[in-house]
Amino acid sequence: MQDEFPTSIQSLNRNAGHKERSISSRFTPVPLLNISRINRLDVLQYYVEKLRKKVKEHMLIVLDVSTDCIDDFNSSSSANRIHDWMNVMRTDFDMTFLLLIHENPGGNDKARGHVGTELTFKASTQLQIRKVSEKQDKGSDKEDIDIFQIVFKKMRFKRRNAPIYIKYDEELETLVKVDFKEDEKEERERTGISNELHAALAEAFTLQREYSRGALASFVAKKLNGELNENTIARKLADLSREDQFILNIHGGGKFVAEKRSRETFYVFLPTPENESEKDLAVAK
Repeated sequence: MQDEFPTSIQSLNRNAGHKERSISSRFTPVPLLNISRINRLDVLQYYVEKLRKKVKEHMLIVLDVSTDCIDDFNSSSSANRIHDWMNVMRTDFDMTFLLLIHENPGGNDKARGHVGTELTFKASTQLQIRKVSEKQDKGSDKEDIDIFQIVFKKMRFKRRNAPIYIKYDEELETLVKVDFKEDEKEERERTGISNELHAALAEAFTLQREYSRGALASFVAKKLNGELNENTIARKLADLSREDQFILNIHGGGKFVAEKRSRETFYVFLPTPENESEKDLAVAK
């Protein structure tokens, strides 16, 4: 662990074009390993207060990993503490936060614990890094290349960007962007929802706040020009309505939920509360 911190700092500086074993004047690493978890946010605030006296520009604070700055990642009080702390810091010191957080074990693609759920919902942007495999022809003696996909799972104020593919370059000793084309079916299964489906739902709830299940599935199917049939769309709508991390970038941001009325299901758009829609936080894993 003692070698990890300087090695990662050297890599960051090298990739930014600085000399080896040097620290950029615009970059301030803050080691917190020897600080108890309950005191880490206070110590970080102390560093920021000192730094702000000589730095006038907007600052970006990266917490790697954010759950190491709290007592319990499954605690609502810990979630409230780090969220309230970031709001105060953002307002008082003019900064944006980039939070790194692990996913829950089990492969459900959700940020870890109650803290991950809360911060994801309140973030302006959510990125996810996942590994995809580059398949080789049968009988090829060429080793598979590890390809990673950066997914824009949520962008509150604009339509989500297309995924970015990267790999580790042995010569450059860093990650580099690559061209990679997943099988369409596999990509659809991995991402769970395409940008086109997201855009169709955003358009639907811009027009009105409530739909029956059949009406919404029909609207989306027409917008997708038959890419997905209505039954498939209906299943996706049911899944997305239960997904806290799925945010529609309309009316200041919000999600849609299912309401059962007699024997029929309706989908209703719920805007994010005003005091939450103004948050300028970022979560990434």
